[in-house]
Amino acid sequence: MASVESAGDKSIEVLLEEQVAYYRARASEYDDWFLRRGRYDRGVGRNLRWFEEVEQVRARLASAQAELPENARVLELACGITKSGP
Repeated sequence: MASVESAGDKSIEVLLEEQVAYYRARASEYDDWFLRRGRYDRGVGRNLRWFEEVEQVRARLASAQAELPENARVLELACGITKSGP
């Protein structure tokens, strides 16, 4: 059984370094997707709708944050791309 401090032959530190490197390498692609640039540009109308929806989400998150107690703790979950699998 692998310890909590290692996964297989790699230490947690090495795994975290690899993860940081991966996301640094992909950051510009994620920016292009979110900002609808380059291959992610869907045309004026669809891009406008996208940014309107983004603003709705931001407004709702700000409202939800305002309702939290000052010392509230929040767990942030993020989706990502993976190429693992069968």
